[in-house]
Amino acid sequence: NELKKELENSKQEVQTLQTSNSELHSKVNLLNTELTNTNQENNNLKKALKTFTLLYVEDEDAIRENLLLTLNMIFKNVIAVSNAEDALSIYNNNTPNIILSDINLPNMSGIEFIKIVREENFNIPVILLSAFTDTNILLESTKLKLVDYLTKPFRPVELLSRIKTHLKIVRHEKKAIEHNKYVALAELIHNIAHQWRQPLSVISTSASGMHMQKEL
Repeated sequence: NELKKELENSKQEVQTLQTSNSELHSKVNLLNTELTNTNQENNNLKKALKTFTLLYVEDEDAIRENLLLTLNMIFKNVIAVSNAEDALSIYNNNTPNIILSDINLPNMSGIEFIKIVREENFNIPVILLSAFTDTNILLESTKLKLVDYLTKPFRPVELLSRIKTHLKIVRHEKKAIEHNKYVALAELIHNIAHQWRQPLSVISTSASGMHMQKEL
């Protein structure tokens, strides 16, 4: 009897281990799938950035030249200028995909520049840079629908991360819009089909009634 109990306990332990291994295997597969999807999404984002033109506004030559080395590896084209007036002229003639601008610029500030841009384009992604964290500037910046606000100095990987996050949000928004369009179209088709069936059913009923009267 004791031997039987031991055998039963051993069987139960084996079954428990098998169940645990199966659950662990499922979790590992799920993690691998998520990792694959993440890597694929990152690759797609990198490819997307390689088709983008970035307008970069920075009045400090050393900072601008150093960051340009990295930006040129990320984007298809980078147009770098030292003041907002040149940036506005370039923007009007060559609409970029993203704007990266310092706030503290000579003559016209980065915020004034973006305000002009926002008068006719409220969708272009904008990231503002500043060596200072000024509460008033931050409050004014929130009205400009910024992707982000970075304090200098910052690492290029941090900038890239913010841009990728923005693109992911945009893609999810587009997918949601497309889904809503599909649902609306499906409802429209359903309503049209219902309207088509309604007259046909009336005609069919009327025809049947006429046929009965004729037979009588």
